[in-house]
Amino acid sequence: MQVTLRLGVGLGGQPWWPPRTVDMEDGATLADLLGRLEEPVRADLLQPHVLVIVNGRRFDQSEAAHRTLRDGDVVAVVAATAGG
Repeated sequence: MQVTLRLGVGLGGQPWWPPRTVDMEDGATLADLLGRLEEPVRADLLQPHVLVIVNGRRFDQSEAAHRTLRDGDVVAVVAATAGG
């Protein structure tokens, strides 16, 4: 199965990450995908301002092990920002 992974600006100390297609085993969970991220990005996942979104719905880290991925899912990992 394939999912699209989009990483937000600034994660892992990188100014920009291109979207990428990730091959996953059938039955893989969101936690499985997040565990495959590069180390600097995995460290950012511990920050409270980093959001994980699947097909437009936000998931907490505690929910990641229970969210089974499906072919065609779009997963975004972004740093929330504030402004005005």
